[in-house]
Parts: sequence; C-alpha cells; structure tokens
Amino acid sequence: MTVGKCYNLCRKLKYRFFGVQYASQCWCGNHYGRYGLRDKNECRMQCSGDKTTYCGAGWRNDIFTTGLSARPKDSAYLGCFIDNAARDLPKVVNAGVKANSHYCIKLCKRAGYKYAGLQYASYCTCGNSYGSLGRVSNKQCKMTCKGDRREKCGGPWRNSVYSTGLKTRKVSTPGLKYLGCFVDKATRDLRREAPKGHMSVPKCYRFCRKHKYKFFGVQYGNHCFCGNHYGRFGIRPNTECRMQCSGDKTTYCGAGWRNSVYATGLELAST
Repeated sequence: MTVGKCYNLCRKLKYRFFGVQYASQCWCGNHYGRYGLRDKNECRMQCSGDKTTYCGAGWRNDIFTTGLSARPKDSAYLGCFIDNAARDLPKVVNAGVKANSHYCIKLCKRAGYKYAGLQYASYCTCGNSYGSLGRVSNKQCKMTCKGDRREKCGGPWRNSVYSTGLKTRKVSTPGLKYLGCFVDKATRDLRREAPKGHMSVPKCYRFCRKHKYKFFGVQYGNHCFCGNHYGRFGIRPNTECRMQCSGDKTTYCGAGWRNSVYATGLELAST
C-alpha cells in the first residue's frame, strides 16, 4: 500500500476522504473523525509499498482528502438564515457524524426538497422555501460540521442554506396567486372538492379554474377544494401549511385542516 494507491482507488470510487492504516490497509469514506483525533506520532508505520511515507498504525488512520467537491455541482450556498421552533425548513434530521453539505443536500434532494440547511453542527433541515425568519451574517453560521471539519454547519437556530439543484417542471398557470395558509373545518371553507389523487398546485388550479371558481386550496398533501370565498375560519402562519404535495414533492399542499389557498385568476363567481 501507498498513499498514492489509496488516493487513486478512493477517488475513482467517488469518495471524498481516504485513510491508510497499519501499513497496508486503505479505507474510503465521505465522513471521518467520529472516534477522535490523535497526535501524528501515533501514525508512524511505514507504508508497505513506500517506506518513505507513513500509513497510519494499529487502529490509527492517516486521513487525506481526495479533493472531490464537498457538494453536488448543481447546488449553491445561499446564506445564513434564522430558524426557530416553528422551523423555516420543516424537515429536520439529526445526521450526527454524517453532517456536511454533501450529505444534507443529497438527503434533501432525494426527499424532493429544493433547499437544504445545516444547523448546530449535526442537523440537516429541508424545505421548499426559506428565509421566512430573516437572513443574518455568515459569522452566525460558524459551527464546524461533525461530518467534515473543513465546513461550517450553521449554529444555534441558524441554518447554512443551500439549493439542492432539484429541477421543477414549469406549468402554465395564468392568474395563479398564493394567498396564504387558512384554517379549514368539517363544514369546509372551500365547498367543492376535487377527486383525490396525486395532487399538485397546478392540478388543483386547472380543476377549479375549469369549473369557474375564483379560489382553490390544497390540503393534507392530496386534497383539492374550490370556492368563491375563503378565510372564514381564519388565517395561520405559512409554517402550518408544510405538507409536500403527493404529486409534486417540490411544493406544499397545506396540512391537516390547513388549506394553502390560491386565486385562479378568474374575476367572476360561478353561477
């Protein structure tokens, strides 16, 4: 084993880090350090394939980076943003020692979210919108990621936010306008219900507009309601309308007894 040989192997396999151990072993991974850092003097076994360099020791890895990017190429850093108990990015996962930008972006993208946040060194947060609580200086997002000591993972109630690169299909929806998150009850704020199924905002929009309604609401991920009046049960913060649409994970479709309400763009009520 040599450092160069291990580097080539792990880089070829798309890993970000590699470690050489006990003179002849090579290990690859995208995270490191969960068992702690030791003095370099404890990594002094000569490499079996190159006596001029060291290859760790018994239960000691000499760790190197392969130089591969820390995050997907189609993602971008967006800034440091405030969070609170209501959550700016609603999905929260304790990633522990895996927490870094690459891991969290990949996790959120796979779950169908457009944005990923890293918080308090070890948490991944995901959502389809961000910044509702405001932006702050990057100096407030300075906690070292548990999964990569070279990166910063937010801070206490601070998200380091990235785009995941998730692409959304553009659909023509003239007149569509979001109006807010509104309470619903068994008597229904918006009276007409569309057939259930893989719901999305454009799908509900098309149904309600076709039937000449001025407003529509998407609820609980897969419900669509139409009407010419809305809001009689009150408005709530947008954070209470955070269920992903069953037919489009990149957007929200209300929540339990919460309608994400939109205007269809029609001016006249149905008769």
